[in-house]
Amino acid sequence: MRDIAYMKRKIDEDEDMQKADVNKNTIASQVRRYFEANNIDNWIEITNGIFSFAFAVTFIIETYFNDRNPRTPHAEAPEWLNIVEIVCILILGLDYITKLFVADNRLLYFFSTQSLITYISLIPASLISF
Repeated sequence: MRDIAYMKRKIDEDEDMQKADVNKNTIASQVRRYFEANNIDNWIEITNGIFSFAFAVTFIIETYFNDRNPRTPHAEAPEWLNIVEIVCILILGLDYITKLFVADNRLLYFFSTQSLITYISLIPASLISF
């Protein structure tokens, strides 16, 4: 009997939490609901993956233009490579800020694994590029 009462109370709490989320009228909750309703969050993840891959490829290509490389002592990276890297940094940074903005608990999101990986990869590249 206790288990049934406990389960009923948990179900009621979950329903209350869902109703509270629906009734929130903050901008972040409205944006989150809009993203979920139109599957925009899935497209953002796909775009994030494409730009992360492009960001990694630009880094790999730039290593061949390093001054310390004896095969190419005075070669400089092409300008288009720097532009692609800056665009990737800006788009991934915008994605990070958007996810931080629409998160239910921003502090919890900030210390999540996905957030820390994005933060650790963006900050050094941003400092070098800008």
